[in-house]
Amino acid sequence: MSDVEVGGSTVFPDIGAALQPKIGSAVIWFNLLKSGEEDTRTLHAACPVFLGSKWVANKWICCRGQEFRRRCTLSRSD
Repeated sequence: MSDVEVGGSTVFPDIGAALQPKIGSAVIWFNLLKSGEEDTRTLHAACPVFLGSKWVANKWICCRGQEFRRRCTLSRSD
């Protein structure tokens, strides 16, 4: 929700991605597989801000009770 001059990225080490904060932007991901198990590829962390300040907002959307609305598969990567 804010620009950062130096640092402040959100990194996803398991997939090799780093997202730099940008005012007006949003990042959304689904952290469960179709089986309802955790998708460990969504592991993420915030890097320190070295110059400037970082303002963020989090919105958690619980999907428990929704597991039977998604088609089931045998693949863990779905």
